[in-house]
Amino acid sequence: MRIKRITAIVLTLVLVFMLAACGSSSTTDSSSTPAANAPAADTPAANTPAANTPAANAPASTAPASTAPASTEPAPANAPTFSFTYATSNSAESPTYLTIEKPFLDRIREKSGGRVEFVEYVGGSLLGAGAVYNGVMDGVVDMGFDMPANVAGQFPVTALLEQSGQGTLNATSGAAVSYEFITQFAPTLSEYDGMRVLWMADAGPATLTGPAAIRTLGDIKGKQIRTNAVYNVAIERLGGTAVIMNMSDVYEAFSTNMIDSGWFVADAMLSFSLHEVANYSTIWPFNHSMIFCVIAQDTLQALPADLQQVFEEAAVWLYEEVLLGIIDNNRESSLARAQSENTKLEIINLSADDLATITETLAPLFDESAKKLDEQGLGGTELMNWIIDRAAYYNSIYS
Repeated sequence: MRIKRITAIVLTLVLVFMLAACGSSSTTDSSSTPAANAPAADTPAANTPAANTPAANAPASTAPASTAPASTEPAPANAPTFSFTYATSNSAESPTYLTIEKPFLDRIREKSGGRVEFVEYVGGSLLGAGAVYNGVMDGVVDMGFDMPANVAGQFPVTALLEQSGQGTLNATSGAAVSYEFITQFAPTLSEYDGMRVLWMADAGPATLTGPAAIRTLGDIKGKQIRTNAVYNVAIERLGGTAVIMNMSDVYEAFSTNMIDSGWFVADAMLSFSLHEVANYSTIWPFNHSMIFCVIAQDTLQALPADLQQVFEEAAVWLYEEVLLGIIDNNRESSLARAQSENTKLEIINLSADDLATITETLAPLFDESAKKLDEQGLGGTELMNWIIDRAAYYNSIYS
């Protein structure tokens, strides 16, 4: 974050002396943020979901209360402005960027009265898929979009949300469950130490897309399929050969027939132009892929309290007004655009019998993943049961 430091410091000193002279006690201390004021009793002793048992803490109805909009009053004369760098692997034309990322950034710009600015690096121009999270953590970029599954091995607890068998039927239900997850559990998990998840959503059903057609379950057997460290077990369980590969390498791998297909969400097809070298895309309603926007906690807390609140309220607004419903539409938009640019691209739907067999085959992975977390003292079984409960609740509303 680049702050107009000299002006800000001088103004701050002047204000301090003026307020002292007037006996004022107002402050913009970052301890006034919701995170800093959370009751100590709500902090799990073991920093795990098991220590903060979902059954005891999950509210009966978990949709957040609507918040009053942040002030859009013009900034005081000479008020400091704050410039953030923002990185995403999504292109400026991708549905995810246009319908989720950009509206979120625009909301912050608007509600800050112009005091917050963003320098955006889209399409992986600064950091590619899987590199943004660590880039934020290391200070290379201030804020950005990434997918936990692409950051290999760093999110063992979050990965439970992404397993087959977790229960959500569409991206809207998944967005609701993931919102609860980041508000209840993410702040206490060691995998998010020093970081703040501003929002998290379910990217919805993925695809198996590539130069080879996968029309049946049997077509997966023996195929080289690009995946990542979360979904590789599912591909292997179904008889395929999982190839863990960065998205930036998939285009060439398709072009040279190094791999037969790739697991990814439809929007990634556009962001990485994969529809140019792939003629088949099979809808794959298994394994849910989380997407999130993150910022370093100290970067957020360095802002004046009113601007911290702008970020907080923008995140709630995004959940209430955007995420509940839009991602399922984004997949269809991505596929339609890909087909318009490559008329040879065929969209394939598996048969009901194949879908049932795949569901039965992959369902045990959820329990297996939970037990691995239990072995690490991370409360996997408790979280698994919580996910199943919340998924059923939101499916009843959004399916």
